[in-house]
Amino acid sequence: ISVGFDMEQAGTISPTFLQYCCYCIMPGTTIFGPFVSYQTHLGFLNPSPLTFPWLLKLVSSLIKAVIAVCISVCIATFMFPAPYWNKWMAAYSAALSFRTSHYFVCYLAEVSATAVGIGHKRREDGYYEWGSLSVCHPSEVEFPRSFSMIVTNWNLSMHLFLKNYVFRPARRIFGPFGAIFFTFMASSILHVSCCQHMPYVTTLLG
Repeated sequence: ISVGFDMEQAGTISPTFLQYCCYCIMPGTTIFGPFVSYQTHLGFLNPSPLTFPWLLKLVSSLIKAVIAVCISVCIATFMFPAPYWNKWMAAYSAALSFRTSHYFVCYLAEVSATAVGIGHKRREDGYYEWGSLSVCHPSEVEFPRSFSMIVTNWNLSMHLFLKNYVFRPARRIFGPFGAIFFTFMASSILHVSCCQHMPYVTTLLG
């Protein structure tokens, strides 16, 4: 879907069959994500040198992933042990465990994508900057100033996909209400598809 829109809007040259397969099953984004556009993938094909900022980005994302999974499994789950003296505290504990497990997957996606060389920007002086790749912003989700901040920062890559390839094209045809409807429908289909394939991914990972 994204390749078709990119070719139509940005005038991107149509990829060959092998290039398209490389984009679809790229090792750094196949299992955990995140979604990257075909233009970003073309930048991945031009490898960047392994520098200290690359290693710093990789290690920092990995540490954040470990912290998130520790909070989800070791802290949030046992924060209010049974018997629950307050159902609201129990609900908060379960919700916190769910959110931090999501942050764990997002940071793990950053690790896998950064490891293969995605997320760098080359400046005019030839220096490579790392850190542009972010899958989620937990601080914006935990302390939002509006509901839209939660929707946007929960999964930044998926937000950009739905915005650029579903909402904007649908808005030109169906208007704002139709665009919102089709965006929610596309998001629901993607969530259902992920839930159906999750047992196979779990079996594959052992």
